[in-house]
Amino acid sequence: MIDIRIKATACAISIVAAGMSTSVHALKMDGSAGVNLSHTDNAALTSTGETNDTIATVSLRGRVSEEEGSLTGNLMASVRHLDYLENTFGEETYLALGANAVWEQIRNRLTWSLRNHYDQVLRNTLAANTPDNTEDTNAFSLSATATLPVAPRHTLSITPSFSDFYYDASNNDNQQVGLSASWNYLLNPTVTLSLNS
Repeated sequence: MIDIRIKATACAISIVAAGMSTSVHALKMDGSAGVNLSHTDNAALTSTGETNDTIATVSLRGRVSEEEGSLTGNLMASVRHLDYLENTFGEETYLALGANAVWEQIRNRLTWSLRNHYDQVLRNTLAANTPDNTEDTNAFSLSATATLPVAPRHTLSITPSFSDFYYDASNNDNQQVGLSASWNYLLNPTVTLSLNS
């Protein structure tokens, strides 16, 4: 199910980017790689039956971003592989993927935001942060902000939103619909006061 959501989000972001793009753009890219070797006297993080282990970690991270005209987009990916050399746990690979796009359809009036994030979280937040206490999760959100001028220095912003949260192991999946509003007053060219609900 996560694969389908990630592919659908990537496809939607690609379609928006292709539809709004009129020329080839330069992308900003960065990345990093790392290797780490650590030893612990309590690999399972338990209060009894402590186990020594050496953990080898290899990590890779990359990010691509672009801001061109009315469209801004970011893609992020990271992978981390852990090998417990004394076999306290099996080898584990953690993957994180993130994407967001913001499109200002009508300048200073209508902005669309699309976000998707796939990661691993603790199943039980009161228990130890170990491989057997993690699960895959995916969060998707779509929102639109309409800004309406109501007076020379006054604007009203209304933002409807939809969010979908998926959890691989626990039964915490949920969808949320929201609506927020804010009144903004331009005190001077650099200071704005706002009242949010």
